Amino acid sequence: MLFAQTAPVFELKDNFVSTDLQGFVSRYDSDKKDSIDKVFGSNAFRFSPQVPSFNADFQYHWLKIKLKSTKKKHLILEYQQIFIDEISFFLFDEDSLKQQNSSSWKLDFSNKPFHSRYHAFAFKIEANKSYSLFLRCHNSDIKYSNRAFLRVFERKNYEKEADFYL
Repeated sequence: MLFAQTAPVFELKDNFVSTDLQGFVSRYDSDKKDSIDKVFGSNAFRFSPQVPSFNADFQYHWLKIKLKSTKKKHLILEYQQIFIDEISFFLFDEDSLKQQNSSSWKLDFSNKPFHSRYHAFAFKIEANKSYSLFLRCHNSDIKYSNRAFLRVFERKNYEKEADFYL
């Protein structure tokens, strides 16, 4: 009998600056625009050891990352693709929704939740608490497919580090 492997928790060290999240992501795909309440409690997420990829197939692709830190941190999660019709970010502290933002390639730069050429979401975490991040990704145009390159940065290093990756 096969059991679904779960993604490991990403633990931020005291000297954390930035890193890719490959190997820390779980994925769930749905034909419907499920509510975050339904998705949060779902056991349908499957570990994605490689960079998740998906076609513009009208499905809703959910990505989940669990993280914790021994110190309070101000962070940026960056989805390193430009063309995505809708990407929504949800931050849970234990089982409570703490933050929600959305972005799109169709938004003016000044209207993005955090100014980035990609889709970036700023958030903070407290010491010794567990968090779950969810991204709901959706493309309705067949010409766009995506690979979900995800990177997390300590906010104070974001501009310097992000420029390195442009």
